[in-house]
Amino acid sequence: MDFISHTVEGSTDVQLLREHLINAKNLAEDYGTDIDIPKVTGLAALLHDLGKYRVAFQEYIQNGVGHHGSVDHSSFGAYFIHQFINEHSQAESEKDRLYLTWFGEIIENAIMSHHNSLGLKDFVDAHVNSPFLKRLNKVEEDPELKDELQRVIQRFFQEVMGEKEISDYFDQAYKEFSLLIDKCFSQDKRTLLSNLFFIETYVYSCVLDADRTDTATFSLDQPVKRYDYSAVFEDYYQKLNRQLAGMNSEKEINQLRSAMSDECDDFAEKRDGIYQLSIPTGGGKTLAGMRYGLKRSILSHKKHIFGVLPFITIIEQNARVYRETFNGDPLDNQNILEFHSNVAQELRSNKEKDDLLDLAEDSWNSPITVTTMVQFLNCIFASGTTNRRRFHNLCNSVIILDEVQKVPVKCLSLFNKAIN
Repeated sequence: MDFISHTVEGSTDVQLLREHLINAKNLAEDYGTDIDIPKVTGLAALLHDLGKYRVAFQEYIQNGVGHHGSVDHSSFGAYFIHQFINEHSQAESEKDRLYLTWFGEIIENAIMSHHNSLGLKDFVDAHVNSPFLKRLNKVEEDPELKDELQRVIQRFFQEVMGEKEISDYFDQAYKEFSLLIDKCFSQDKRTLLSNLFFIETYVYSCVLDADRTDTATFSLDQPVKRYDYSAVFEDYYQKLNRQLAGMNSEKEINQLRSAMSDECDDFAEKRDGIYQLSIPTGGGKTLAGMRYGLKRSILSHKKHIFGVLPFITIIEQNARVYRETFNGDPLDNQNILEFHSNVAQELRSNKEKDDLLDLAEDSWNSPITVTTMVQFLNCIFASGTTNRRRFHNLCNSVIILDEVQKVPVKCLSLFNKAIN
């Protein structure tokens, strides 16, 4: 029997479940390298659709038995991890027992919530209940589900990854997680709880993006969009320098702009950190800030540059400047994503570009993204899978926050915590 993950409406094409799980694992591993936990994110993605090995799901997807969402497939991977930790992991120290608990809960929640419209499940809600534990314990209270879980796991072992192989993979993932938590402890124990939140959000984001990206590329019959970020940033950096060199240096204002831009270029050689750039209106802040971003990205191998602004009118203006400077055309959006509620429709000239632009908007994987403060905060804190899918791409990036004083006061504490 062929176990199917996805079909295409109006077509006989199918994606086998084994292929989808392996593809998602590989994508999530790639995403997870940004904070050195590729096996953690890979493990969560590998098991996210384990429940599609249920007979009921196969009857639904192959024969149309039932309706969309009627078969729970997103919980079984979480049940598997929970059972695996209980049966296979030998935690000798109190530290290991604590780390294993956190490790399991983070992966389990990412898996069981990957179709949850509200996002990750609360470990403790306002009524002092635990939606997370309620979902996780569901299988413990149902003997039939327990038996079915074992059958599902055996199909996974036969088709995707053997028991010894998954055990080794689990050990590698846990080692990565332990090193990351040790690092968090060594920096400041007081921030551990918020760091765990961001680690969980990161793993969740990687699973969401890996799942959605592989599904979309199968449905659209297109390969995963790969960027050579270093080459793009080097090309844009050279173009910007050539443009600046061609400015009329006889004008005093241009001399001042050039001097401030050169300072930004020099400053890019400093280590990563949080810095403030103060340039008066008319001083060329848009391109000076981008010059810093491009050079810093080249020197420290960043994958993305984000320009975050408070007002749509400024975003439209800045994005137009970037497109004209780097692509030679104010409407050429190659490598540059302008993301807000009023994105100009003239950027979408045909169906193929629509599809590619939709993928870029969903994942924020473009080398340069220009967006609003609202959208930036949404991808960190807002509910829903669409927002959180983008979160992991904020890591290993240069983030240029223009008019940062415009952050709403009620959001300031969360904003500072995220940036720090």
